[in-house]
Amino acid sequence: MYLDPADGEALLQRLVDRFPRGEMVFDVMSKLAIKLQKLNPVVRRAGATLRWGLEDPRELEKLGLDLRTSWDVSHFAEPELVAYFSAKYRLQFKVATRVPAFRNFAHLLRYRY
Repeated sequence: MYLDPADGEALLQRLVDRFPRGEMVFDVMSKLAIKLQKLNPVVRRAGATLRWGLEDPRELEKLGLDLRTSWDVSHFAEPELVAYFSAKYRLQFKVATRVPAFRNFAHLLRYRY
């Protein structure tokens, strides 16, 4: 999300080309999340600029990656995980899991190649 789309894809392609096989795990944000990044206090405090959002994790399969796992926000809203968060974040997770645009704000992805 910190790279331009072309640079991010080029980096992933170089890794796939360099290593004969492997796995990658990383998080991505949706294009809507990128557009709304200045509303995110963590991003604002870090002074980061996010540039690359994905709507469909399968978009990266064109680089030779095979999507194995894709967790959206709802996977982190499980009761045993949410119990560790403050009431404010529990409420945010509850809302996010019910609104598709927010549920897909971020994904944790695992690929094989």
